[in-house]
Amino acid sequence: MPLVTSLGTVDDGTRLRQPSLASVWAGALVTFALAFAYRWLTVSFTNDQFVHLSRARQILLGELPVRDFFDPGLFLQYYASAAALSLSGGTLLGEAVLTIFFMAFGAALVYALATRLSHSWIIGAAAAATSVVTFPRLYSYPKVFLFVLAVACAWLYQVRRTKANLALLAVVTAVAFLLRYDHGAYIGVSVIAFLTLLHWPGSAAGRRVLRPAAGIYAGVTALLLLPFVVFIQSVAGIPTYLSGLSSQAQEVTTLRVNAPPVRFDWTKPLVQIDPPSEQRISVRWTAEISDEAREERELQFGLSHPLHDQETTWSYVITNMGRDNIKRLVADSLVDDTNGIDREQYELALRESVFRRAQRALPVLRMQVAPGVINFDNALAWLYYTTLALPAAAALTLIVRRMRRGDATGQAADTAIVGMLLVLCVVVGQSLVRESPETRLPDVAAPMAVLGAWVAGVWTRKEGRHARARIAATAAIAIVTFWSAAVFGEMGDRVVATGVLAGPAGVTERFEKTNEYLMTSPPIDGWADTGSIGLRAIGEWVRACTAPSDRLLVVGWAADLYFYAERPFAGGQVYFYPRGHSSVDDQRLTVERLERQRVPIAISPVESEPATREAFPIVRDYVDRHYRHVRRSNFGSKMEYDVLVSREIPPSGTFEPLDLPCYR
Repeated sequence: MPLVTSLGTVDDGTRLRQPSLASVWAGALVTFALAFAYRWLTVSFTNDQFVHLSRARQILLGELPVRDFFDPGLFLQYYASAAALSLSGGTLLGEAVLTIFFMAFGAALVYALATRLSHSWIIGAAAAATSVVTFPRLYSYPKVFLFVLAVACAWLYQVRRTKANLALLAVVTAVAFLLRYDHGAYIGVSVIAFLTLLHWPGSAAGRRVLRPAAGIYAGVTALLLLPFVVFIQSVAGIPTYLSGLSSQAQEVTTLRVNAPPVRFDWTKPLVQIDPPSEQRISVRWTAEISDEAREERELQFGLSHPLHDQETTWSYVITNMGRDNIKRLVADSLVDDTNGIDREQYELALRESVFRRAQRALPVLRMQVAPGVINFDNALAWLYYTTLALPAAAALTLIVRRMRRGDATGQAADTAIVGMLLVLCVVVGQSLVRESPETRLPDVAAPMAVLGAWVAGVWTRKEGRHARARIAATAAIAIVTFWSAAVFGEMGDRVVATGVLAGPAGVTERFEKTNEYLMTSPPIDGWADTGSIGLRAIGEWVRACTAPSDRLLVVGWAADLYFYAERPFAGGQVYFYPRGHSSVDDQRLTVERLERQRVPIAISPVESEPATREAFPIVRDYVDRHYRHVRRSNFGSKMEYDVLVSREIPPSGTFEPLDLPCYR
């Protein structure tokens, strides 16, 4: 495979030893399998994921992006999710397979590229592991695989400089653009840098090759995107559409440098021993139980440290583990079910891994070293500043290597690839991390890991002066960086969640639970997020009391409600967020759509009402005139919601559980 052919020629004509083709393939496959298993067993969807899923459902209902609903530039991602939803029968299984497959594919590419650039499978494995444990959110899968895929295709073209391979680079760029417009732009800029470095070494002959190569790349990319441009012109008009994206473009291109603080708390001990983890059971009480009755039973059965799980299920530490006490608890008329109790032997049946049992018995396994220094805040700061500094370190390494011609650390053949990576990392590091590094840093981990592997490979060469010092310094930086990525991505808790510490039985149990969750139909029956109890109650009401063709309006941000309620969003707006399609023209278009649609119910998150009133005055005025307020409640969760119903559509009955009107 050309991707893994040697590019190891150095300035003096020698060749650096490369890992074999078979070992790179084997390592990439193992990386894919491990990354896929890790993400599958820890699968979780944040509420942002449902922005894509709700728009995907809209497509399955026959609507088109731009024409029927606002699209900020993720055209192809909606269609990918729509295909996944369709193939999985509307469950979350398809989205999980889609996103996790490309996450794992990106990790495998990181391993292959990092191994070849660094000439070390150890560095390649470390780079892939670091990118995986940062734990990018699943909806960010295009960022995880696209950038490194573009680098892999550039490498392929460098080895075999054919028009077909150049066209392949154009295909990747076009696909990236359709998945998210700025991704195509980032890749396009970096490819031009790559072609320039590859074909223009300062000679007239190089310039003659560069012009047609750049022309073919740009021409094929433009040709592939032409149908999309024609579509946009036909349904909205290019100028109108671009004006709607101006605020988002400005947000992405504005230069920002964050300053996450480094905190040292010297008041904390040098060594801290945490208490043993609690052994907890779960009790699902009957639906009619009152808080007073539940608290009385908790006292009666020795149920301490109560934690609310979901609906009527609570988690406890049981202080009275006698068989008679457990038997009375299981048989109580107000107890529907229990978890963590053997209901035949009337004893605890909590499954703990060997590691958990050892951790409970051995204090050394619960030890924290320097918790005032080694903590999440400092991990975030290190990862952020390392991300900022890496392109500069790579540029410095290139300069130093150029100044030492004939040194075995030099590698002329990789200059174009490294230059492409450098430009790509500078652009995505600024544009994608922006103001929230605590959520955005994982999005750029893949290309950064590959570039970091190249730098590490150069500085750990055994040739040259101070080899031991260079290797030791590079290893120290790599260890701290991996630690910061692991802490940032909560690797410890996630490894426990996989069940791997409980052995094959634990992994099997976790696998079955994950599959059950992903295959639940309707999906709302598996919506167990404790932070979304209120939205789930609203979603059950909307599903029960509106027709499938009815629209739902959420004047704020709650895209998961559309998906779980299985109702299309109204007005073409999946969310109302400042700077998100809030221009006067966009608001008027939203109102025009609302007037044509049947929208019996509107939900307004109380916390965001002032912001939406300021950003969307035309839409809020329409809502105030056409809807009446019927309830303000948190429905059992922390957030409060205003429930509004249409003044023009008469109700057909009442939804008894919430005492709210029905419209079907």
